[in-house]
Amino acid sequence: MLPSADQFFDDGIATWGLLPDSMQFRVIGHEPYLHVEPEDGGKNPPPWWLLGLLVRIVPSMRRKLRAAALAVGAGKLESVPAEWASNHRPRLRREIEQHAALDLVALDDAALFHYLEDLKVFYARSLQLHFTLFIPHTVGLYELAVACEELLGWDLQKTIGLLQGLSNTSTASTDELAALARRAGQRIATRELLEARTPDILKRLDDIDPPVAKELRQYLQFWGLRPIGPEAGCPTVADQPHLVADLIADLLSDDGPRDLSAARVALVEEARTQLTGSARQRFDTALAYAERVYPLREDNVLLTDQLPTGLLRRVALEAGRRLVTLGLLGRAEEAVMLTADELHEALRTRLDVRRIVSRRKAEHAWVRANPGPMTYGPEPGKAPDLRGLPAPARRINRALLWMMEHELTAPPKANGKAIVGIGASSGIYRGRVRVIRTADQLHTLRAGEVLVCPTTSAAWTMVFRRAGAIVADTGSVLSHTAIVAREFALPAVVAAANATSNLVDGEEVTVDGTRGEVTRC
Repeated sequence: MLPSADQFFDDGIATWGLLPDSMQFRVIGHEPYLHVEPEDGGKNPPPWWLLGLLVRIVPSMRRKLRAAALAVGAGKLESVPAEWASNHRPRLRREIEQHAALDLVALDDAALFHYLEDLKVFYARSLQLHFTLFIPHTVGLYELAVACEELLGWDLQKTIGLLQGLSNTSTASTDELAALARRAGQRIATRELLEARTPDILKRLDDIDPPVAKELRQYLQFWGLRPIGPEAGCPTVADQPHLVADLIADLLSDDGPRDLSAARVALVEEARTQLTGSARQRFDTALAYAERVYPLREDNVLLTDQLPTGLLRRVALEAGRRLVTLGLLGRAEEAVMLTADELHEALRTRLDVRRIVSRRKAEHAWVRANPGPMTYGPEPGKAPDLRGLPAPARRINRALLWMMEHELTAPPKANGKAIVGIGASSGIYRGRVRVIRTADQLHTLRAGEVLVCPTTSAAWTMVFRRAGAIVADTGSVLSHTAIVAREFALPAVVAAANATSNLVDGEEVTVDGTRGEVTRC
């Protein structure tokens, strides 16, 4: 069994003094849901003065106040991001590279599963860090948003423009592949091979350009670990050679990353010219902190979640290859339909698992064809008024409630011909639709098309430079889809709940990422 996210949610609650009693992560019908306790969902929060009294009387709430005071008083909001940059980030990258370089084929069955236990420990440590980093990021964005709203009258989308271009991890995988493609494309034979978009690109490169083949293998050893989906069962970038071949061909003539600094600087100057004295100081302080913590989200999801998940998949595939050799499994990739304990037992006892896998594949196909609802149970209630809390607890918990409000907002309804959502990345783009419902369809996206999808995972960012605009059924201005779209300067509309069901491949639409509308032309 893998470590439960619930444990690390609860660790975050204890570390930061968050008011929820617990946050429970559940997968229902192969789709992730988050439940926040107390059970009433906050439908009947007490008045602010009573809440202020209760948190000082109820022992469990008093512990939360002490934790928040300790976290703020000890400077954790500043030290956690600093420690990430100086220590955890480079350490995690180094450890992930070491894990990825391990030759799993050389391990016998017992050693393979002993290594899996070590990998679980690494994954658990990574998850614990994941939820610790969440609060500084949230506080930074919240305080900048409030300052800009109160001092300048700006909405959240305009405010986020102050940070556009600072999330380098969002574009790093594409930027590195583009640099590789530009270097490789300088040699005529290599360029012709890359332009052919052949899925066996590595094998062909070994014959005509071994140095480029080596460089591409090194790239895929790290970035190729990213699952193109939310879990270890999803294929990784390296598992889709046709997608990699397409991406390299697209990037052969790439001009490099777009410089977004000028627009950001202009927006900062626009704000500062309207402010003086204490208002200017408040804005500068909020902006400086937000600039430090804004990159944390994409950094965090890559190094503490996605790449460790990809390492787990490597072990499953190796176990699957062994089961295929023994005639106990049809394809190595089907091993992800089994638990770690089932894989271990199958190899130990030579158990034929094909029937189990067949049943689970059928169940999975049914779920994909019949997606579950956006929510289960009652809608979240009104957020409590936190003005009666002491300043440290108020600061942290207001930020948390603000983030939850934006992340869990119900999507707007369609209006006539227009598909309405939330404007997540400004700009207007006209192009033809390509509906991508699952990761294995990503290679069908052609340059300049409007990517329409239920949602995106962080690994989908590799195809964002190919897209002209993004439309997603789910998401918020603060979601991964929105963050990455802004880093690629792509107009994006998220929370457009009916987009994938109403739009079809090839029809022409206009995507207004400022107003949050998609209109058929």
